[in-house]
Amino acid sequence: MGRKEPFAIYEVLDADPASPREMKIGYQSTFAQGLMMYRKGEFRQARLSFMECVLQAPDDGAANLYIDRCGELARRPPTYGPASRHWKSK
Repeated sequence: MGRKEPFAIYEVLDADPASPREMKIGYQSTFAQGLMMYRKGEFRQARLSFMECVLQAPDDGAANLYIDRCGELARRPPTYGPASRHWKSK
């Protein structure tokens, strides 16, 4: 059940109203920095970046998801890298 291989996910910002879209574009580099740290296994630092994003847009589902995952991974680090964990939610 589920996928075994990672795949890319894209967010279509043009579908958002102007205000949320502009906020997301405004913290796009902060989110990218958090994602880079997440992939390197630096979960505490990544979590701080995602929390910065949520301060600007509390309803950002992706940033909130990564905050939760970073918290869990910081408490229980994976043995084979961040992508090895099987998540129960997406």
